[in-house]
Amino acid sequence: MRIRTRLQSDDQGAVLLTVGIFLLALMVFAAWAVDISSVLVERRSAQNTADVSALSAAQLTLRQTPAAASAAAEAEARRLSALNFGTTDADWNGCSDADRPAKFTVIALNTDCVSFTAAFDEIRVRVPDRDVPTVFAGVIGINSIATSAFAEVTTATGEFGDILPFGLPPGSNGETCLKAGAQTIPSPPCDGPDDGNFGFLDFKLYRGLSPNACSTGSLIENISDGVDHWLDTRDNDPSFVHDFDFCPNTQAFPDRTNSQPGNTSTLHQGLVASSSPTARLQRGTNDKLPVLEKLLDDRPLWDYITTGLGDCDAVPSWDHDDMNTCIVSNGLDPVIHELVFDKDIRFSPRFAWVPEVHIDFVTGGSTVYEFLSFKPVYVQTIYANCTASDCNEFNPGEGSTITGNGTGGNGVKVATVIVIPLDALDDEIQAHQPGTDGVFDFLLTR
Repeated sequence: MRIRTRLQSDDQGAVLLTVGIFLLALMVFAAWAVDISSVLVERRSAQNTADVSALSAAQLTLRQTPAAASAAAEAEARRLSALNFGTTDADWNGCSDADRPAKFTVIALNTDCVSFTAAFDEIRVRVPDRDVPTVFAGVIGINSIATSAFAEVTTATGEFGDILPFGLPPGSNGETCLKAGAQTIPSPPCDGPDDGNFGFLDFKLYRGLSPNACSTGSLIENISDGVDHWLDTRDNDPSFVHDFDFCPNTQAFPDRTNSQPGNTSTLHQGLVASSSPTARLQRGTNDKLPVLEKLLDDRPLWDYITTGLGDCDAVPSWDHDDMNTCIVSNGLDPVIHELVFDKDIRFSPRFAWVPEVHIDFVTGGSTVYEFLSFKPVYVQTIYANCTASDCNEFNPGEGSTITGNGTGGNGVKVATVIVIPLDALDDEIQAHQPGTDGVFDFLLTR
């Protein structure tokens, strides 16, 4: 009996020791979880900082000498990093980018953590390390954990579509009114005052730091060439700073802007008539049709369909109404996984991205519009020679009823786009949707 009692006592001690070790290990893991969570929060802030610093700095490399571009980009990266991540000049001066890829051969004057390719068409920004104090890991001698992040931005010619200075109401789908003047047309989708944006969205022309920076006469260029700087969707943290102080406009942040007054003569020039810059629909190598005494792109959207028409297999011949029906029939879900457009659509002057804004457009006054997403669109119909009851129209692939040269108030007054389901585009085009997190390609048309 005494032997059995002693064994039971030993068993109890072993259990207590095991439980104690387990609890200690559990407390260590919990402590590490708290500290690691703090580090992850700082890591996300570091990545946001690297992203916006690199994107903003990249814009300052445009149309400048290498020395001026390097100095301006470094200063911009430091400025936004200080605002968002609390870095100091001492942090940047002592920063080292040991993992920098070999192609970044040009190093900024005052820091190792801003670098460029020889052609200045790529920039890399690595924000300086931030030491995050630990709460529990200090008991084993780890008093802080360093975190950082980097971003690389490529400046390229608009290979995946431009961003146009218009806006789409939330939930836009199928053929949508892109722009209507005070005089609407009798047929959908521009048949009422709520269906068209009577103004434009206010995007300046940055053009680096040239004397023409922040030009207000930008609408024609922004229609024909696309917006010339980076844009983003509305950040969940409105306090996060990614403005550009070299082009002041209290509302023109990358993720929102206000409306800009403009009459439809600007629409006519930007889409059809301008020669400097060349109007959007005059561009490209597609077949063209004489319209308003100009040669305009005549390749329709359905001409880019490759395989998998889904519910549209039975369409014997196409027009834009068939294309619109195909996209919106039975909702988007059955279509977007079957309808596929050729990757070459990205080279069409009719293909672009348009901000989807958070509220329907209002008339009169100046309203701030926040960007929910950027939707791929195909510029579809232009209307001209409008009377009180009718307009002539031009749809690519369907011929044109528009006559004359567009002078005397008979130019383009209304335009529509077909909103393309994102999933119907090539994966590479999807990956370059403006506002997408991850690898950034900063696309320009200048």
